[in-house]
Amino acid sequence: MNLAQIGDPSLAEATSRLWTAYDSLLQSRLLELAGQWAAEASRELPSGHLEVRLSGASVSLAYVPDEPVEVSHSAEDAARMTVRLAPALKQRVDAAAEREGTSVNAWVVSVLATALGGRRTQRSGRSLSGYGKS
Repeated sequence: MNLAQIGDPSLAEATSRLWTAYDSLLQSRLLELAGQWAAEASRELPSGHLEVRLSGASVSLAYVPDEPVEVSHSAEDAARMTVRLAPALKQRVDAAAEREGTSVNAWVVSVLATALGGRRTQRSGRSLSGYGKS
């Protein structure tokens, strides 16, 4: 038995309309929160990102690996730039580069290329690795 049915028909009608609006708002907010969580979690991943995917009423999270980006590492093609970072941010950059087994310079170049619409590569020592698309 539905609690809205205890009262008169106008109360039941009002309750039904309120629930429909509330249900839609709640679903929208939960989806927004899932998207925010996925974005935050993606920033903590060494590579790739999380996507929120909808299929009908079903919501799922999917890990999407980064695809490699062509980045010139030639000294002849490189422009030099100085960036000032807060000490805490510098430590995070250093740690991220170390986790990926690459230099801070190569990590920053890769992250900047990704942020500007490229695709990120992973470097490990002297070899270059990543993902290919067939």
